[in-house]
Amino acid sequence: MANFTQYCTLAQLKAFYTNITDAVDDAVITEALAEAQNLIDGETRWSFQDEARSNEEISEPQVKIDNDGYLQIRVDKCPVTAVSSVAYRFQPMDTWTTIDSTLIEFFPTPSTIPYPRANSNLILCYAGMQSYRAAGARVRVKITYQGGFQSANPPVNLTKLARRLGYWLYRQKDVVDAQSMAGKTAMPALGQVYIPSALPPDVASDLMKWKRWA
Repeated sequence: MANFTQYCTLAQLKAFYTNITDAVDDAVITEALAEAQNLIDGETRWSFQDEARSNEEISEPQVKIDNDGYLQIRVDKCPVTAVSSVAYRFQPMDTWTTIDSTLIEFFPTPSTIPYPRANSNLILCYAGMQSYRAAGARVRVKITYQGGFQSANPPVNLTKLARRLGYWLYRQKDVVDAQSMAGKTAMPALGQVYIPSALPPDVASDLMKWKRWA
């Protein structure tokens, strides 16, 4: 179940861009911020919203047995904040085997860090699976976990990126010659569809810093 995390709020954007002094375009700005959030998730291949996922099944290439026989699981939530259970099996007819909770480790990423770390989405299980690795077995896992940043405290740099991108999308309403641009974004609140130009260099650069590692 998702606990909706807003990377940047309407109030945060308007407090920063002091040239927006009234509420006339609030609906358009709100939609631009939602579009910015979707674009960030899509471009970075993460899901930063705080969410609990129950019995999510994952297989290769997001699941592998490493050289030490440990089970490595990569999820699409960033960061992993809690793990309730992990179970695995090798064949569809096999019974799920639950891994003892004392053998499970994840790596909490505080909202104070500038950008996600390489292990932000990693769940590591210290289960002795060397023999399965040697046999080339294909493992599937079922996990229940919590991930994402809490709504009240997203990272400052994520808020800055969403704010900058949201404002840029909002300003697309002033573009007249839509045919001269590439890409596409829908802004139904404006009653039309704009085709925005390439992302500003600073936004594109920041998106790269948030991209998923693995």
